[in-house]
Amino acid sequence: MDTIKTFKYFSIVLLFLLLLFNGFFFFSNQTNAPTEAEANELESQVSQLQEENDALEQQVEYQSKTEREARFDELESQTAAFMNTAFVHTTDNYAKQKDKAENIMSDQLMDRFFSAEMYGGGEVTTDIANDEYFIKNMEDSEQAQVIVRLDHQIHYTETGTDETSPVLMKVYFERQNGTWVAQRMEDISDTEGGFDAE
Repeated sequence: MDTIKTFKYFSIVLLFLLLLFNGFFFFSNQTNAPTEAEANELESQVSQLQEENDALEQQVEYQSKTEREARFDELESQTAAFMNTAFVHTTDNYAKQKDKAENIMSDQLMDRFFSAEMYGGGEVTTDIANDEYFIKNMEDSEQAQVIVRLDHQIHYTETGTDETSPVLMKVYFERQNGTWVAQRMEDISDTEGGFDAE
């Protein structure tokens, strides 16, 4: 009988202690928990950070260039350099253009554009205008073709006359030592559907 009383007494004490612990933890958690205003502010900050993160991800997605886009831009830039080196000549820049051409075009094209000394003699100056470049083939990372459309302007210094000729050509490029080098060119101005000419 005493055992049952002792057990009951012990159970009541244990239950009382558990209630005290629960009450203590409940009130301590209540004091550490954020108020409703604080919770709303935190939620607003999280939402704002999420929006900023989404905007940054979208910006990176649209601004970072793929490898193909980078090759495209590099080829377009190299085509412009080739056309300006080959077709823009004055009395003063002929020697500089010839030196620059060694890194931009093949020996065959060097012979074509820099064999005559007429530019260096000051008889003729040339320029280009309205130049447009259309990259035809970028599937091959080592070879590409660019359709070029421009106006070639020639000024004859002795007579003071000017002549402008429309040019439509296809330039074949090959990648050498990490640079696009013009290998050959083909006049396609008389070709029907010139953009598809081979």
